[in-house]
Amino acid sequence: MSKYLAITALFIGVTSLCACAPLGPESTPLPVTVFTPGPTSTPIVCTQNPEGLLLEIQILGKGRIRIIGSGFLPKERVFVSAFGETTRTDGSPVGQSTEYETTVSADGSLSRLHDFEPVSGPAKWRVAVVHSRGVACASASSG
Repeated sequence: MSKYLAITALFIGVTSLCACAPLGPESTPLPVTVFTPGPTSTPIVCTQNPEGLLLEIQILGKGRIRIIGSGFLPKERVFVSAFGETTRTDGSPVGQSTEYETTVSADGSLSRLHDFEPVSGPAKWRVAVVHSRGVACASASSG
């Protein structure tokens, strides 16, 4: 191979490595912002209770309820969502809620007392308990 061919081959190899066009104003890189969206809530949808699973709400007074359940798996971790709604004297709705995780007892029962702000009129209470076999729901009204 002649010197001329060797230099030409070297030149072609080097230029092929740098084959990108020079950056001009029309090809200036733009900053990119990458973000991870925050978690979104998943709606709780009631399911048919497995045989033997019962859930109820006892209204004990204005703003006081007891959630009673049975038939859960022993020592099962569950997520409880309780919501109460009433109306103000001007007719506008007002709601109170609580959500938490808990463990049912060794016999599969659940009993929790909740004190919300006292309500002056009729109230509707809804409870959902998310468990390993579905979502148990109950509702009750006072007044």
